[in-house]
Amino acid sequence: MWQLQVYSINDVAASPISGNALITSAEMKTAYLTLYFADPDFNSNNNGTQPSGQYVQYRSLWTFHCIDNHTDPYVFNLPDLAGQIVTWEKSFVTFTSALGNTSNLSVLFDVAYSD
Repeated sequence: MWQLQVYSINDVAASPISGNALITSAEMKTAYLTLYFADPDFNSNNNGTQPSGQYVQYRSLWTFHCIDNHTDPYVFNLPDLAGQIVTWEKSFVTFTSALGNTSNLSVLFDVAYSD
């Protein structure tokens, strides 16, 4: 993965995958992302296993928002993730306060991969 972008409710009203509304801007301010990556070039134990670790830990979702929608914070350049391999099963979004909405909500990401 080279880059990751997150969308706010002011960019896209609903997830094209689930149809759920996105989290609000206020909720996104309390959201932090942790990504686990595997290193395919590292083989210290010579058994072919890929060690993994937290490459991105508790990073504000706003640092992955680069769309100027005239409402939300945004960055000019997305963080470069240097072609890492993400272990999605271990990666997660944390909220510092409980979400007020009791209906289903989504966090929508756009992922840039390269061969």
